[in-house]
Amino acid sequence: MRKLKWNMFVFFGMMFVLILATHEALPAATPAKTVTLKVACHMAPGTQMSAVMEWWCKEIEKRTNGTVKTTYYPLDSLGKFQDYTDMLQGGVSDVSTLPGFKFTTLQAFELPFVGPGHALSIDSAYTLYYRGLLADLKDYKVLWLQSSGPSYFYFRNKKPNSRDEFKGLKIRGLPGVWVEIPKSLGATGVAIPSLEVYQALERGVVDGAVAALGFYTEGKLNEVAKIYADKRINGGILPVAMSINRWKSLPPDVQLVVEQLNAEARYQFSRGPWFRSQEQDHTFMKSLGCERYQISSQEEARWHKDVEPLVQDWIAKTEAKGLRGQEIIDVIRSVGKLYE
Repeated sequence: MRKLKWNMFVFFGMMFVLILATHEALPAATPAKTVTLKVACHMAPGTQMSAVMEWWCKEIEKRTNGTVKTTYYPLDSLGKFQDYTDMLQGGVSDVSTLPGFKFTTLQAFELPFVGPGHALSIDSAYTLYYRGLLADLKDYKVLWLQSSGPSYFYFRNKKPNSRDEFKGLKIRGLPGVWVEIPKSLGATGVAIPSLEVYQALERGVVDGAVAALGFYTEGKLNEVAKIYADKRINGGILPVAMSINRWKSLPPDVQLVVEQLNAEARYQFSRGPWFRSQEQDHTFMKSLGCERYQISSQEEARWHKDVEPLVQDWIAKTEAKGLRGQEIIDVIRSVGKLYE
């Protein structure tokens, strides 16, 4: 019996030593690896678009308990807006707003008198996205879609109505269809970088601009171009995105937090001026001291007729690329009609 007890003592002693040795050999728990994201936005701090991006940065740090760290670069401080697509794909940035005019499908919202404006443009864009019609965004992980808001013609000291009155005027627009719209009406379209528009209007380099209402107010263009036509011209969709490769590199738990924030960001953005009605636009512009001039129904019909070739040309070029141009236009217009 004494020998049995001794053998059991030795056995359990050896087991204890073995367990202890095994425990000490196990590696210590590896702390979660910190993910650093460089976030770029073309708008200045204090603007609605920048405010949503800043909110997103703070929230992802908080909700991941510091696992994700962000560095925010507003107002093109990391690079020029037109280069944001290359910056994402090249790893210069990890998250950024993207210029809609760089994507053929999103150019549909910049076509004259196509998009319904304000919140409905965002609804149209999401409809296209979930139907798979924004095929040229396939190399990006779209976080959320936002609208640049409706645009109007703003002028220094003119009130052009007819083609004859547009003739000889120089009107600033973004590259692409934005500068083609004034041309269609008889004016000269001029592409000028956003940071130079104020001075160009102030000095009379251009007579006016076609610009989104948000850009007009945030850029204080109301100080140098106080007259505007009461007809919405076009709009724009600006995705916030990551490259697909960067998205796939994120840990699954971080991806989950990002997806939660993406859904919320759409509604954070909706708190801005992009969701006003057209009459609210006019009331707001009046509060800025701007003068509104009327476009007659006959003249409006002529404007539509003059710019329609731009829409048809876009459809033809888009479908030549294997994209569904006509269907995209039909979807956007049908969403707008739901709320007429």
